Parts: sequence; C-alpha cells; structure tokens
Amino acid sequence: MRERRPQSVGRHGAVKALCLGLALAALVILLARSNASADSSGDGLILVAAATSAQETFNKQCGACHMAYPPEFLPARSWKAITGDLRHHFGEDASLDKATTKAIAEYLMANAADRAPGAPASLLRGIGPDEAPLRITDTPFWRSIHGNIPDSVFTRPEVKTKSNCLGCHIAN
Repeated sequence: MRERRPQSVGRHGAVKALCLGLALAALVILLARSNASADSSGDGLILVAAATSAQETFNKQCGACHMAYPPEFLPARSWKAITGDLRHHFGEDASLDKATTKAIAEYLMANAADRAPGAPASLLRGIGPDEAPLRITDTPFWRSIHGNIPDSVFTRPEVKTKSNCLGCHIAN
C-alpha cells in the first residue's frame, strides 16, 4: 500500500483560500460596521461607523441624494453655512447626527477653495471675502464657464438642472 503524501495546494487552491479569507474578513467588518451604524439615537438617524473616513462619509451621505460636489468649488464659509442648517437643505431635511455632520463639515471646510492645497485661485475670483454662495452655480467661476450655455440645455431630460454636473460632464 502506498503512503499518501499531502499534495501542495497549488496556485488555484491558494487563490481560493485567499478569497475565502477575504470574504470572511469582509463579513467581520460588515458585522462590526452594522453594529457601529446601529440607530442608537432613537430618532431615526443612522450613526456612521467611526472607522469611515470623512471623505467616505461625505460621499456616502451627500452622494445618496445628489452628486457629492467637489469641496474646492466653494469657500469654507459657504460649506459652513450649508452644513450648519441641514434641516433646511435646499428645501429638504437632510439632517444627520452631530458626529456625522461635524465630520462632513470639517472635511468640506478643510478641502474648500480657500483652504485646499493647490486649488486654483480662479475658483474664488469674484467672490467677496464676506460672501458665502450656497450654490456652485451662483459663483462667478461657474458662470464664466457655463454662462453662454442656453437654458434649454439645462432642461433636457438627461440634464434637468444646472446643478446636475454629471448630466453634461460624463466621466469616461
């Protein structure tokens, strides 16, 4: 009788084992996040897991309703005003818990046109030091680029509104 020798796992087996390990790790993280994201406030607001970066929180929370606009498009004072009253966010109640709101506000203000390293000065040109535009479409920068576009373009079904950047600027 021949003695059975253990066979090497081989490349296919190693990949399979790695995938299984990653799937298990993802499951553990998902379970941990679901516990961290549990509604502990009692008022229907979902708390975001502490391990989530501020940019991910911004993308997830703000991007759930509209495009997560680049913070560099407005000065910090504008982002402060926008995040300071989320109950009245352009006609919608976009309330979040305090920790999530703070994380998003700090991220936006740290990466705003007047604070982000390398943000072009042209983004702020024409905005007075005490002005805090609440809409990117109200900035001189936006108007200088889009001012000659007929209003009919913004009412097309694929565009719908001036604030729908992705309606025209489709990433390739």
